[in-house]
Amino acid sequence: MKLTLKDFQEEAVLRLRQLADKASSDVEDYGPQSLVLSAPTGSGKTVMAAALMELIVEGDGDHDPDPDAAFLWITDQPELNVQTRRKFETSSTTFKGYQLVTIDAGFHAETFDAGNLYFLNTGKLRRGANLVQRGEHRTYTIWDTIANTAAQRPRSFWVILDEAHKGMAESADERDTARTIVQKFIKGSEGEIPLMPLILGISATPERFTNLLAGTERTNLPVVNVDPEAVRASGLLKSAITLYHPGEKQHADFSLLRTSAEQLKRYSEEWEEYSGKEQAPSVQPVLVVQVEDAGANSVTKTNLSECLQLAEDVLGPLSDAGVGHAFQEGTPVLAGDRRIRYVAPADIQEDTDLRVVFFKRALTTGWDCPRAEVMMSFRKAVDETHIAQLVGRMVRTPLARTVSGSDFLNSVCLYLPYYDEDALESVIKYLTEPDPDVSFGIKVQRGENLVELKRNDAVAEAFAAAETLPNCRVEKVSKQSNIRRLLKLGRLLAWDKLDEDAGAMYTDELVATLVTERQKVANSEEFAERLADAENIDVRVVTIAYGTTETQSVASAQIPAVAANIEHAFAEAGRKLGGGLNTAYLKARAAANDAPPVGGIKLELYALLQDFDVVKATERRAAELLKHELEKFKVAIRDLPDERRQRYAHIRRQAAKPEAEPWELPPAIDGDKDGNTKLDRHMYVKEDGTHACSLNDWEKAALKDALDDNNAVAWLRNDPRKPWSFTVPYEAGNEYKPMYPDFLVFRRQGDGLVCDILEPHALAYSDSVAKARGLARFANDHGDQFGRIRLITKVGGTYKTLRLDDIEVRDKVGEVATKDHLQQLFESS
Repeated sequence: MKLTLKDFQEEAVLRLRQLADKASSDVEDYGPQSLVLSAPTGSGKTVMAAALMELIVEGDGDHDPDPDAAFLWITDQPELNVQTRRKFETSSTTFKGYQLVTIDAGFHAETFDAGNLYFLNTGKLRRGANLVQRGEHRTYTIWDTIANTAAQRPRSFWVILDEAHKGMAESADERDTARTIVQKFIKGSEGEIPLMPLILGISATPERFTNLLAGTERTNLPVVNVDPEAVRASGLLKSAITLYHPGEKQHADFSLLRTSAEQLKRYSEEWEEYSGKEQAPSVQPVLVVQVEDAGANSVTKTNLSECLQLAEDVLGPLSDAGVGHAFQEGTPVLAGDRRIRYVAPADIQEDTDLRVVFFKRALTTGWDCPRAEVMMSFRKAVDETHIAQLVGRMVRTPLARTVSGSDFLNSVCLYLPYYDEDALESVIKYLTEPDPDVSFGIKVQRGENLVELKRNDAVAEAFAAAETLPNCRVEKVSKQSNIRRLLKLGRLLAWDKLDEDAGAMYTDELVATLVTERQKVANSEEFAERLADAENIDVRVVTIAYGTTETQSVASAQIPAVAANIEHAFAEAGRKLGGGLNTAYLKARAAANDAPPVGGIKLELYALLQDFDVVKATERRAAELLKHELEKFKVAIRDLPDERRQRYAHIRRQAAKPEAEPWELPPAIDGDKDGNTKLDRHMYVKEDGTHACSLNDWEKAALKDALDDNNAVAWLRNDPRKPWSFTVPYEAGNEYKPMYPDFLVFRRQGDGLVCDILEPHALAYSDSVAKARGLARFANDHGDQFGRIRLITKVGGTYKTLRLDDIEVRDKVGEVATKDHLQQLFESS
C-alpha cells in the first residue's frame, strides 16, 4: 500500500487474510465460502479491502501469492465504483491502472483475467441490458464470464459485495430463491450463475447480509469486526460536529451563509498557519451549500447570484474554477451573468481550486470530501436523514489524523437556518444514536453555546509547569510488545535524523540479552528437551492388517525436522520477536566460536523463545531502553512537527499498561460562551480575559476551597475526551480506560508551582470504585510530581475528602473492592 494502515486496519486485514486463506483452501472440498468485514462509517473499508487483495495477490511471510486471483467488486451505483476505483489508484501499489477495469456495455470476455480488479454495478445486470444478452458481437454474456471464472478458478475468484446490507431482504417461503440481483451471487440463479465460490461482504451494518447467508449452503466464516472506538481513537474522524441555527424565528438564511463563509475563511487561515508551522500538507477547505429544488424557470429556487455575492464579500473574488455545482442536471448553470461549472461529486475532493460548491440532494453517494469542513443548508427541516448522511461524508479528517492543539481544526461546522429547536434536536439525535450506519460516536455541539478560549498570558508560568507533568493517555490502539515498540522507536529516530544508529544499537542490545539468556539455560534439562522437540517431529504409526480395517498396533516415533520445518520454526520466532530480530540473532550466533550449524541456531532460537523467563527478560530489557531513550530524546521529539510527534506518542500508547508522556496543552480550546460560574485565573480565557463554565454544587465547593488558598495561581477545567485532556488510567475488566479528573489547580510552593488534582467523585456510578483505585495507583506511581491529589464526595450532606497524596490513604483506596467499602473510607476521613 502507498499509505500506512492504522492499527485497527492492520489487525482487521490480518484476520481477513487468515480467513481468506482458509476459505480458498476449503472451497473445493467443502463448498462456497463467505467472509464478512463489519466496519463502521469512516473506518476505511475500501483501504482494508485493498490491503487484503494485495496480500492475496502478492502473498506474505505466512501465505503464498495467488497468481490466479481475480476480483469482482459489486455495488448498486456507478458513482460508488468511480469512488472506489480512485481509492485503489491512490492507495494500492499492486493494482496498476490497466488492472482496474470498469465493466461497461462493451465488455466481452470468456473469463476475468488474473491479477485484475473489475468494477460492476447491478444496474448493468437488469434484464434486457446489453451485458446479459448474447448477440452478433457477444458470445459470452457477463453471467457467462462470471460463471466461467468461478468454474475454472474457484479458489482464486473473489466477489466483493460493497454495502453488503443492501438488497438482502427475503421472505420465509423464498429462502432458496434470489429476490434481487445481488442475491444471485450468494444463492446462484438458474440459467445465469451458480453460487459464487468466494464472497467477501463489506458493511457497517451486516446483519441482513449475515442473516441471508445463514439460510444458504455456504460456509460462513467468523465476522471480522472493527471496533468503532478504535476508529475514533485513530484520528480518522473529526472529534466534533458543530451545529448552528437561529436562536429565534426570523429570516436568517443569508446571514448564516455569510457566517459560514467567515467560518470557511477561518478554516483556511488556521490550516495555512498549521501547515506552515508543522510542515504538514496544505489543506484547502470547501464550503458546501445545499440549495432548494428547481423553481418554475430555474434550476433552484435559491438565489445563486446573491449566494455568490455574499461569499465573495467575505472571501474576496472567486475565480470560475473556485465555484462549482453538483446538480443532477450535470451541465453548467447560470447565476445572473455568472457561469457555474458542473463538478461530479466524486471529483470534489481532488479539485483543489474549488472553494464553494452548490448542491441539492446528490452529495450523499459516491462522495468523500474530508476538506468539506463547512456546510450551509437552505432546505426546510424535513431532510434530517439526508443532512445526517451528508455530514457522514464530511467527518473524515483531511490529514487522516487528529490535529494536535486545535479543537477547531478537529471539528466540522453545519449551518441550518430553517431548522427550529425540535428539528435541530432531531438531527442531533440521528447523528448520535447507536446506529453504525449513521452514528460516528462524535460529539455533537451547539455552535451558539461555544466560544474560543485562548491561553491566559497572566498565568503563563502555570503552562510551563503543566508541560513538565506526566499524562497517561489511554487510547484504543493495538498493544505491542516492548521489543516491537523499541525497534519501531529506532526506525523513527533514524527517519527524523535524531539518531541514525539507534535501530542497530537497540537490535544489538536485544540480541545480547538473548545470547546471555541462552547461556543461562544452555545446560538445563528443560532447554535440552525444548531443543530436542524442535529438532524432531512426533509421528503416530498405525499398523492395519491387509484387507481389513482392524488396527494391529499403534506406536509413536520421531523423525528429524527437514529444512522446511526448520524455516517454519525460524519464521515463527521472527514473528514472535518482530523487526527482523531473529535474523540478527542468527548472524550474531553464527559469528561465535561455539556456533552450531545455521539450522541448529534457528532451532535454538525457536526453543529459547518457548521459555517464558527468556522472553520476559528480553521484554524487560526493551522496556528499560524505551524508558531511557524516550526520556533522552524528549526535548528533540517535542521540537518535531505534529505528525512526527504523534508517531512517538503512538509508541507510548501501544504499551500493555498506559505509560506517562509529556502533557501538551494547545494555544486555544473551545469553551462555554455562558456558564453559571465565573471565576478568574483560569488558564484559558475569552478575549475580554474572563472565563465562564457550568459547574454543579459539588464542583463549586471543591473549586472554592482550592482557590481560596492564597497560593493558588491558576486552575484548569479538564474537559474530557479532548486530544489535550489530562488523563488518569483505571482498570475495568481486562482493559484500561481513561478518567479525566475535573480540576487541576496550580499553587505556588517555594520558588515554583505544584499542581493539585481535584476529583469530585459521586459514588452512585458503576465505575466509581474502579476510578478511585485508578487515581490512587496514579498517585502511587506519579504522586511525587504533584501536590495535593484529592478525591471528594458528599456523605450525608457533608463534603468528605480522601487525600491520595497520603501514602497510607492511597494504599487503602488502591485495595478498595466495593462502593460500601469506599464510602466507609470517606466517612472515616
